[in-house]
Amino acid sequence: TLSQLATRIHDLYLVPNQASMYRQMSKEERLNGLKTIVKQMDAIELVLSQIVAYMELKNIHAEPGKLYFGGKGISLADISIFPTFIFLTHILPKVYHWQDMFDGRPLLKKWWKTMNQFDSASRESLPNHHVAACTERIYKEVESGLQAWDKDNRWSNLGIQQQVDEDPAAFRLC
Repeated sequence: TLSQLATRIHDLYLVPNQASMYRQMSKEERLNGLKTIVKQMDAIELVLSQIVAYMELKNIHAEPGKLYFGGKGISLADISIFPTFIFLTHILPKVYHWQDMFDGRPLLKKWWKTMNQFDSASRESLPNHHVAACTERIYKEVESGLQAWDKDNRWSNLGIQQQVDEDPAAFRLC
């Protein structure tokens, strides 16, 4: 299925390059990893476009304003990809000065917005309200770890900030 394809792209091509955002490595290795992340975000955007086209063809409707890799509702792909995007949305703008990683990726942006609907006041009215509670907990746990990295100056301690400061344009891929 298309949701399985999205998971494979994530697992085989995006996750192995995720470390280029936060581990010590040469500038060239880091840039290659970040460029691969960009390509894989584009590939995942393409998969989402195929999911939307299929849903339109089959007259399948998700909750209004929502987008899931599973079509009508949340799937393993959504749950698998979500934590990686917490890393991406935290690190890429903060460390690499990406203006909008969702620019040119409107479906990924819509999916990210769907996965981040934690508003507890409206959560109970959602058909998958238990999923919203789980994604909120995942978000908070991952984000708190990333904030600890910020506080511990990880980016400077590993020389990442220096690489970016020496050639900021090279790292501003979005």
